[in-house]
Amino acid sequence: MSNPINNAASVQIVVADEIQNSGEKVKSIVVDTLVDSEIKRRTDALLAGISKLNALKKDLAKIDKADGETFIQDQGGNMLSQQTWSKGRLEEIKKAKEGVEKLDKAIADALELNTPKAFGDLYGLTK
Repeated sequence: MSNPINNAASVQIVVADEIQNSGEKVKSIVVDTLVDSEIKRRTDALLAGISKLNALKKDLAKIDKADGETFIQDQGGNMLSQQTWSKGRLEEIKKAKEGVEKLDKAIADALELNTPKAFGDLYGLTK
């Protein structure tokens, strides 16, 4: 039967050697961890962007309506409608559409270009 002290000592020697020679393994794990962290950050930004885009589109659908509508009858008896928008409503709709377009472009750029600048633009719009 082997001496347990020698077995424990030999294990400790092997462990010490592995730790001493673990530089490349440590480096690889650090690189993988940093890459995974950035991928998660970018994924979270895309998910937040898509969620916000859906909310902006929903808000736009609520406001993209005329303030008033009148109906008139033409000489042939046909009913015609005429819609009117206030200047404030038009500005609100314009601003909402620009927000949707800007965020939609930022999401597309992040997906297509996959650059730090593209994701930086997306981060700025999702905060």
